Amino acid sequence: MLIKSQQIKAGIKNHKVPTLDSNDVAVLAMQTKVNADSFTEPEDYLKQLKMLQRKLKTTRESSYQDGLQAGEKKGYKQGVAEIQKEIDRFASLTESIRSQQEELIESSEQFVLSFALQVVEKLIGSREFSTLKCDKDKLKQVVAESLKLFSNSTKYTLRVHRETGEVVEKYKTEILKQIKKPVEISIVEDPTLNMSDCLVESDYGVLDARIESQFQEIKSLFIQ
Repeated sequence: MLIKSQQIKAGIKNHKVPTLDSNDVAVLAMQTKVNADSFTEPEDYLKQLKMLQRKLKTTRESSYQDGLQAGEKKGYKQGVAEIQKEIDRFASLTESIRSQQEELIESSEQFVLSFALQVVEKLIGSREFSTLKCDKDKLKQVVAESLKLFSNSTKYTLRVHRETGEVVEKYKTEILKQIKKPVEISIVEDPTLNMSDCLVESDYGVLDARIESQFQEIKSLFIQ
């Protein structure tokens, strides 16, 4: 019996008691209530000590896993938040690029239109254009259509360039056929007009059939 007692004492002496922090103590206090007076034999104390050590190990492992899972959940939520932030930033950047693209297209269209109008305007004002002869068939059509606009009038005065007047005089009969009613046409040469210009005067007003005037009217529609 003495030998066994000495062995138990040696086991207790050599047994390594784990280091306990405040959390471990609290957990063990709730899980296990040790009554020192109930230990009648040293073996009981040694068994209880080993049992407490196993419980402590289990508690620590469980706490570690709980902490690991909580950390994973927290990390996942943070990752989702960061990804959503990047998605929102990309969407905002895309919308900004789309808006700038639309503005660029609109400004480009305005530039091209403005440039084209300037080219036409410069062409109309050039000496080459002012002396450009009009196609005879086109000229007859323009004069006839202009006269038709004053459907109630029977007397017209055409103000044209000298060379244009000669063409109109030559094809007056054909022009009258297009009007399909008896009218009186007087041709007046106007040195201020280009060869492709034509002013039609009647009892109801004046029709400006000059290309420059038509161009200005078209231009005003585009730049509104």
